[in-house]
Amino acid sequence: MSHDINASNTAMHLSVRPSLRKQQLKAAALLKSATHEAAVNITSVWNNIPDTVRNHPAAIMTALRASSAYHPNSRNSISINAMTGRALRIIACSKVRINGNDSPTILAWIGANYEWLQRYDRYNAHRYYEYMLNERWERQCLNPDASPDVELVVQPWAAGEDCKSAKHLWLREWCMQNCTTINDVITYLARNRHVRSSYRSAVTTIDSLPLAMRLEQVRNTISNTRAIHWESALAPFALKLAHRMRPQGACLGIELEFVACKNSDLARWDGDDFPQNTFHSFKGDGSISSVDDDETTAYFQEYTAFINGDSAEDWSKVSATLKALTDAGALINQTCGNHVHIDMRHLSQASYYRTAGRVRDAINTWAHRLVSYKRAYNRYCSILNSHTGNRYTAVNTACWSEHRTLEVRLGMPTLNPVKLMYWSRFLQYLCRKGASIDTLDDFMNGDAPFDLKCYVIKRINKFNHTYVNAGRGSIANLDVYTKAIDALDRCNHDYTINDSNA
Repeated sequence: MSHDINASNTAMHLSVRPSLRKQQLKAAALLKSATHEAAVNITSVWNNIPDTVRNHPAAIMTALRASSAYHPNSRNSISINAMTGRALRIIACSKVRINGNDSPTILAWIGANYEWLQRYDRYNAHRYYEYMLNERWERQCLNPDASPDVELVVQPWAAGEDCKSAKHLWLREWCMQNCTTINDVITYLARNRHVRSSYRSAVTTIDSLPLAMRLEQVRNTISNTRAIHWESALAPFALKLAHRMRPQGACLGIELEFVACKNSDLARWDGDDFPQNTFHSFKGDGSISSVDDDETTAYFQEYTAFINGDSAEDWSKVSATLKALTDAGALINQTCGNHVHIDMRHLSQASYYRTAGRVRDAINTWAHRLVSYKRAYNRYCSILNSHTGNRYTAVNTACWSEHRTLEVRLGMPTLNPVKLMYWSRFLQYLCRKGASIDTLDDFMNGDAPFDLKCYVIKRINKFNHTYVNAGRGSIANLDVYTKAIDALDRCNHDYTINDSNA
């Protein structure tokens, strides 16, 4: 039961029970330290949380820490409504039993098996209470229309305790054949009511697999765990391998949006047809649309990749994927975007914002000339848009809490890997500590690689007429640098691969 600490209407609603009140104060303190909303008026935020949730402070703290935006050392944009919803499901899991009155509750089962869940599905472990609550995990045979592999698991259950060996044998064989997709095993079992603590010994037989398969499993665990959680979530060996695969400060997150040519192969692709690579994925984007009769939107409209920007192998995978997309009929139009996230995990928050300020000043002053005038003043990435609490700006810092990256949304839409690579290299140079980037003169007289300087001048000249036509003058000394580069025969690269639109 709740009770006001004093007669004031602004008092926090806390329990009259001393032990519960103490836990509620701890939950309120975590709420204040972890969210932006509670920083201004913790009392109001706390009082707006339902009594059912306030009287379970442990559920509040668990729900806060389960948020993907949670970080123990900083305040982030954690939604209070989403946190409340998670807490309510956690509370429900503490009351619903897996299989009748004698079985443990869902929450107790998670607690008893959390080490196992973390080991094999670390990033999604906090979602298990949702799977379990939705399915209720009852001991029952499925209907005759169930698929054969499901029946193979369920049928022995009616035979009593002797069926354990049969279940373990089936699951072990399943894992042996699908050892690179252990997350699919766990999700499949959870969603089909068959995960029980007795399965632990069966799943852990993955440790007896050959070294190459075990190494692949570690790689899958790394790729399924967000980079900002690696330090706290991965085992020492996995963490060392993760830093070797994706070194801090050298990585890039790439988001390329596209449409499909009508009647092309791409227009008929579904989720299984897209090229599959670790750290590469596809997703939908509601902002993308076709603009003429020859275009249509495909099943997915955005290609994302998390790569080591200094790795030729990673760039070759990006090139191969983009070639597969264009061969299948992928196109770009003015509704598409090109967003690059520059890795900032190696910087403190203060250093991050100093770097973001330098990059924003350079882009707003002169570097936006590498894209067209229309792109530089696009509503979704304009250099004029406020960057305070707004991700629709040329340089987005709202992604610090979620990704530890600096997002530059200004890039021209493209499916050309050469253009993408040079644009990404240019952004990485702008973010480099000690780089002189205040003006074009600073950049051209600095220590940037020669081919990167050629790229910058050619791109500025390509779009210069769009600014002149809009009443903007040319950049100072642009003609001087253009003549110098044109005089060199080795600079005749146009940085294109049959892509005149980007």
